[in-house]
Amino acid sequence: MESMGSDWIDLQLNSTAYPTYERYVRCISDSVMPLWVICRRRYRLSGLRFKIIMCFVANLLLKSDKAFYNHPSFGLPHHHTCNTPFDPKIDCVFKALLGSDENRNLLIHFLNTFLAQELSEPLVWVDILNPYNDKEFLSDKLSIVDVKAKDHHEQLYQIEIQLSNYGHLPSRIVYNWADIYSQQLKSGQDYSQLKPTYSIWLLAENLLIEDADYTHHYKLRDDQGRSINQHGGIWLLELNKFNASHIDSEEQRWLKFFKEGEQLNDIALPDWMTTQEMKQAMNTLSTFSEKEVQYHQYQARQEYLREQRTIQLELEQTSKALLAERQEKQLAMKEKQVAMKEKQVALQEKETALAEIERLKALLAKQQ
Repeated sequence: MESMGSDWIDLQLNSTAYPTYERYVRCISDSVMPLWVICRRRYRLSGLRFKIIMCFVANLLLKSDKAFYNHPSFGLPHHHTCNTPFDPKIDCVFKALLGSDENRNLLIHFLNTFLAQELSEPLVWVDILNPYNDKEFLSDKLSIVDVKAKDHHEQLYQIEIQLSNYGHLPSRIVYNWADIYSQQLKSGQDYSQLKPTYSIWLLAENLLIEDADYTHHYKLRDDQGRSINQHGGIWLLELNKFNASHIDSEEQRWLKFFKEGEQLNDIALPDWMTTQEMKQAMNTLSTFSEKEVQYHQYQARQEYLREQRTIQLELEQTSKALLAERQEKQLAMKEKQVAMKEKQVALQEKETALAEIERLKALLAKQQ
């Protein structure tokens, strides 16, 4: 059978839109070989024209045959509808959900949901101070992933996702709130210009082990519960503790979305996901499967976070092993000290006994 030539295999195709487009053409090359021979012999079709026709056919197949397009053997970016979960807790997805200009209404809805009891009036507009930029996650693995915003009263808001728990996390949470609060004042400004600062943390792992509640609100208060001022506070949302099956509030809706979002299918959404905000949030998740850059960005961030969690786990295990070793050495040292003390006591008792014997001997000799 006549070969189509290496130039057919090496043909550069639409690599920007479909990075594995060439692979698609290669996979059908065997089936079109007989057609290639017939066209060349009967119609004297040149190799270049035939390749152009086949590229056109492959392009049509890619656009029309979604089952083929999404088949994992071809390495193409899979759609979320093809059982490719996208976790809203992964930082790049989280920031796209609540930190992008096109999802500003989701951020406002989220803040109004959890701060309804704190705000004097519902938010209608916020300025996102560090908007989402997909390039920052591709170029900088340590990019800032929290969402910061300011309303028209100059009140400040911070939302952060935390996937893992560690010993000094509470200190970090308090420090971050204090840092945002203190950075408001510029040179020459006085304390009357300080505005409330609200910090909301979504925690994937349990932080307060002995507390069954999944929401916690902290303020500066005295021992009788009286606040020193009304300048915001810290909210902790422990997703792992949230297990409500029936959704009764917007607060529960958001918590369930962040906890179970990666298990959802945008074609068959459950009833609790049918609100306008949840559909928009789900659409953002789907975007990560449809856009190649965001898809690979998601995979890269997920891999990076796995590495960080693995390193943290190894450090914790090493720390526990060192602590156990140190405790074992301390116990051995303590046992050695006890043994030495017992030996000293026994030696003193022996010396006392010998001294008593000598005294008795001397007394006996004197009597004789």
